[in-house]
Amino acid sequence: RCSLAAWGTKARKIVRSMLFLLSLFVMVALSHAGDPDIGRDMIEIVKSKGLPIEAHSVVTEDGYILGMFRIPRPSAPVVLLQHGLLDSSWTWVANFRNQSLGFILYDAGYDVWFGNSRGNFYSLNHTTFRVDSDQFWNFTYDEMARYDLPAQINHALKVSGKKTLSYIGHSQGTMQAFAGFSMDHALSAKVNFYAALAPVAYIDHPKGLLPLLVDLDLPWIFQFFGVREFGADATIFQKFAPEFCKELGGQCENIVFWIFGKSNHINETRLPVYVSESPAGTSVKNMVHWSQAVLGDDFQMYDYGCSSHRCQNEEYYGQKTPPKYNLTNLNVPTGIFYGGDDDLADPTDVQRLIAAIPSQYVVTQQCVDTYAHMDYTWGEDAKTFVYDSVLEYIAKYNH
Repeated sequence: RCSLAAWGTKARKIVRSMLFLLSLFVMVALSHAGDPDIGRDMIEIVKSKGLPIEAHSVVTEDGYILGMFRIPRPSAPVVLLQHGLLDSSWTWVANFRNQSLGFILYDAGYDVWFGNSRGNFYSLNHTTFRVDSDQFWNFTYDEMARYDLPAQINHALKVSGKKTLSYIGHSQGTMQAFAGFSMDHALSAKVNFYAALAPVAYIDHPKGLLPLLVDLDLPWIFQFFGVREFGADATIFQKFAPEFCKELGGQCENIVFWIFGKSNHINETRLPVYVSESPAGTSVKNMVHWSQAVLGDDFQMYDYGCSSHRCQNEEYYGQKTPPKYNLTNLNVPTGIFYGGDDDLADPTDVQRLIAAIPSQYVVTQQCVDTYAHMDYTWGEDAKTFVYDSVLEYIAKYNH
C-alpha cells in the first residue's frame, strides 16, 4: 500500500508536468513574442550590444570539448564568469548593457571570459565519446570541478598572458569552485579573488525542482529520465516558451521560477528572452548528485552506493562512503554574496558554508534581504545591489 501511495504521488506530479507542456503548446497558437533579443545566442546578443566577442574551444584532461567566450580587452586584468545549474554563459549577458555583469565588467576595463560546463549546449563535444552515448553523460559537478574548472582557467590565462585572474561563480559555478579550489592549490594560486554569487555547497533547505527530484527517489529518476541528458527537450521549451510566457504573463513567472529558481528583481518583460535560451542542459547523473546533496546533508562527491552485495564506492574511491570536500583547505580570498529569499542557496545553508571556510579567506559576506537565486544574474538592479561591490573587490585584489 505504501509503494502504491508513493507511485500515486509521483504520477500526480508527472501529470501536472505533462499538463504544463500541453498548455505550452496550445499557447503557441495564441501569440507571438516580439523582443529582438529572443533567441539570440551568446555571440548574437553580445554583437547586438556593439561589442566584440571571441569563441574558444577548450579540451579537458578527460576529453570534453568546452565552449568558452571572451569579450576581449587585451592586456587588461582577466575575469572569468561561470554559470549555474541548467544554465550557460549566456546568463551573464542576458540583460541590457548597463545591467548584465559581463558587459559591466568589460566597460569597467576588464578582459572578460565566460565558461560553459560540460553538457550544456555550448559544450556538447568530446574527443572520443559521441554526444548520444551513455559515456558522454557520465558526469556530475565532481568532474566539472576536477577537469572543467582548471581547463578553462588555464586557457584564459594562457591566451591573455596573465598569471592570475578573478573568478565569479553563480550557483553551481560556486559549487565547482569550492570543490576545485579546496582540492587543487596549484589551481587556486592562479585566482586572486573569488566572488561567490548565490553560493551553494550544503543544500539542507531547498525549494522548487530539487525537492521534487528527491521525492521521486534516485533510482526512479534514472528509470524515468534515462542516463543521459537532463532537459533533452530544452530546445522545444526554448522555441515555444517565449510565446507561452507572453500569453500567461505573471503565471509564466511562477513556472519559470519553479524550474530555475525564484527571482524578485527581474524585468518581467524579459522573461520570454530568458526562457528562449534556458534551460541549457546537464546530465541526469548531475541532477541525481544535486538530489544526493539534499538527502546526504554534506558537501561530498557522488555516491555510487554501498550494499552487502556490492560496494561501488569502494570501487571508485577505495572507501565505503563518498569523499567529502574539505572546505577548510580553501585558500582564495572569497566574497560571499547571497540573498535572504533564495530557495536554493538558503541563507541558513550559506551561513553553514561560511563557517566551514577559514575566516581569513572570507573577505566579505553580503546579504541582500529581498534577493532570490536568479536575481544575481537576471536582476535588473543587480549592479546597484551586488555588482558594484564585486567590482570594488576585484579592483582591490588586482593591485
